[in-house]
Amino acid sequence: MNRLLLSCSVAAAIACLSCGNAKLQAVSGAHRLTASVIPSGFENAHDSYNAVSTASNGNIYYVLSSKKKDLAAQMFVYDPASNKSRRVGDLNQAAGESDLHAISQGKSHVSFAEANGKLYFATHIGY
Repeated sequence: MNRLLLSCSVAAAIACLSCGNAKLQAVSGAHRLTASVIPSGFENAHDSYNAVSTASNGNIYYVLSSKKKDLAAQMFVYDPASNKSRRVGDLNQAAGESDLHAISQGKSHVSFAEANGKLYFATHIGY
């Protein structure tokens, strides 16, 4: 499966993380794309559009935004080889703002840029 197709499949599944056991299907011509939901465990997640990118290691990184002003968005990584997702971190911690007691870095809606083995992206407050 090529990276673009895999990224699209994962993005579709991520966009529906709060849908429970729902299955998504997109049919185009003779090709069928089926996405399965892989729950993140982040119950307050929403709006993951655009914050999904495939890194050079073949893993797909994404941010799930937060619905709460005091809960930061969370970054996850999906490993296509194991078909598993895991939490990478909290955006407040990544921004060095954990102890500020301010409105959280609750959203990210941008693609990631990779340089020297690191991913860079923008975030903003929101709830």
